[in-house]
Amino acid sequence: MPANMVRYLEIIEIIRAMYSKYETKSFIINTLMTPVYGFCRRDSNRLYYDSLNFFFADNDVKQKAWQNIYAEHIENLAYYALERDELDIARRCFMDAATMRGVGKDEKNEIPAEMLNRPVIIYTIDPEKVGIPQASRRELAQFIDNLPEISERERVRVKRDAGIIETTLFEDIITNDSKPDDAKD
Repeated sequence: MPANMVRYLEIIEIIRAMYSKYETKSFIINTLMTPVYGFCRRDSNRLYYDSLNFFFADNDVKQKAWQNIYAEHIENLAYYALERDELDIARRCFMDAATMRGVGKDEKNEIPAEMLNRPVIIYTIDPEKVGIPQASRRELAQFIDNLPEISERERVRVKRDAGIIETTLFEDIITNDSKPDDAKD
């Protein structure tokens, strides 16, 4: 990696570290303008924004999580105010943290819109219920009987599936129909 690229990555990491320590933008810019770093104001601003864009571009944290993160920071400020006996400031910080977390708000019990927009699907084996005319069972049975490429066992199953022959539960087990045609004695 080229030396200038290594230097650039080191600088934006330093900026991220200062930003994480709650340093202000002006503090970070002024630090970059010191003789230690030697940047001009324009370059310092560019590096500041480059660092924020680089480290926070893929931030997929939800808004509710951010509310809790900031509320926690405000609570920390309240504890610092308590240590300094500044009770009014501490009270305001605690109230702000509670407000940020939604304390005291009525929770909405809403049905999500995607639940209301789902299509209703109804499964049926009765064609008349969906507007298709009922087929003649005799004609259907004759058609199945005239199919030369299926065995008698398959004919019975197709007729059962078509609703021509009544289906009984466990009939295959009782009549020994579960064996293949060539396996029967």
